[in-house]
Amino acid sequence: HKQWKEEISEYLEAVHDVGVETVLKPNERLRSMLESLDPSLPKFIFTASVKSHAVRCLKALGIDHLFPPSNIIDTRVCGYQTKHSQSSFRKAQEFAGVPDPGGCVFFDDSVKNLRAAKEQGWRGFLV
Repeated sequence: HKQWKEEISEYLEAVHDVGVETVLKPNERLRSMLESLDPSLPKFIFTASVKSHAVRCLKALGIDHLFPPSNIIDTRVCGYQTKHSQSSFRKAQEFAGVPDPGGCVFFDDSVKNLRAAKEQGWRGFLV
């Protein structure tokens, strides 16, 4: 059990080790919008990839200062479930320490992911 998790983790690290800097550039509009949100509300990144990939994407977008690595919920945290799975949303919510699903707001570009979030009680927005 432990060995296959290590192998899967190594595989995910390898396939997500791509040069995001060639595709993603600093986004001032995104940065400004995120900085305008209430700073007292915790913000998390919920990704189907691995934390290291999310960190590289955030850095390339120029918003890494807004999301400490400890606030990145990756596929490993969710038991390797996809964001189509309600169980991944339950695990993400638990990781974030939010007792009420209505306290979770989710921005995503996938209607399937948003549907799963809504079924879990989260509020979602298509971006």
